[in-house]
Parts: sequence; structure tokens; C-alpha cells
Amino acid sequence: MKQFKNIKQYGVYAVVVGDVIRYVGSGDIRDCISRHKTMLKNGGYNNTNKQILQDAYDAGDKIEYKTLRYISNDINNPQIKKAEDYYIKKYKATICNKNKAGRPLRNQNDELARIRESINRSLANQGTNNPHCNTDTGNIVKIKAMLAMGMRNKDIAEIMGVNSVYVSKIKTSLKWSHVVLEDYVVKVDDINNIEVIDVVGF
Repeated sequence: MKQFKNIKQYGVYAVVVGDVIRYVGSGDIRDCISRHKTMLKNGGYNNTNKQILQDAYDAGDKIEYKTLRYISNDINNPQIKKAEDYYIKKYKATICNKNKAGRPLRNQNDELARIRESINRSLANQGTNNPHCNTDTGNIVKIKAMLAMGMRNKDIAEIMGVNSVYVSKIKTSLKWSHVVLEDYVVKVDDINNIEVIDVVGF
């Protein structure tokens, strides 16, 4: 059955956060889901109409992908757009793309270019350059210092007033990977008194 492995399956799908449908889209369902996962992992939905999905991912909320209707293996089937329009209207009360009717599907090269542009925009807005950021670099250095001391994510989160999932993503370099602890001079009196003194080399 290997010859069927790469057959495209076009239809309409939903991105579900918790138990709520937050996004409706169409295309090759398997590729679309893969693209969403990549974009979320790279912060690619920051400053876009899908910010609500990015916020949910960053907060560690449960995100699932659901096929609403399989249509065809033909990208030009007009029923794909009609079905997407139907589901956008059906779930307009909760989805983030409620103002966008179904659009004609783009070819793969155009879509890859759009993804690259979105990721590059996200990289340019990383850290404190992100208008949605409410944490300064100094606090991130403090969190990384606590991690280096072997403190638990839960304890750090309580001290710093953040979510433990957020601390975990800092620990595994999924967030704030560009902030390197070794670049800073940090004074530690105790776990409740960590001070960022200077930046090495300045």
C-alpha cells in the first residue's frame, strides 16, 4: 500500500483549544496540521490573526486538530471552498479567522514562502521586541540562574509569578533561547534576592 502514502487528502479541518474550535481551515489536511505545529513551535503566529492559538500553545494548553469534512484528493474541487465557508460561518462565534471566507488553495511554493516570511517576522519580534511580551530580559536571566542552581520549575514559577510551563519552555530553549546566562553577571544572595549586575563585555 506504499503507493498511496503521499496521496493528498483535501478537506476542511479545525484547530481545537481545550473543547473550543478556534480556527477553521482547508487544504491537504495532513500538511495543514503539520504546518500549524511547525508555526506554533517557532512562534510563527505572534502578531497575526492566529495570536490566540500561539498564546494557547505558549501557555501549554491542550491543542488538537479535527477533520471536519474530507472532500477530495483534487485541489481544484470547488466543494472544498464551499465547505470551508460553511464551517467558518458555523463556528464564527469562537474562531479567530471568522472574517475570512474560504480562499482558493495556494500552490505549495507560495505557501512555503508565506511560512518562511511569517517565521522570519516572528524571529524579528522575539523576546522584548515582541509587543505582546510582558517579561523583561532581567527576569529571564534570573529564571535561568535559578535553573542553573537546580531549582524546580514549580518553585521558580511561584517565585517569579509565571506559569511553570513557561519556565519549562525557557529551560528547554523553546523560549528565550537567545538569552544566554553566561553573558550576564549575576549576584545571588539567596533564591529571593537574585540581581543582574551587568552584561559581560560592556
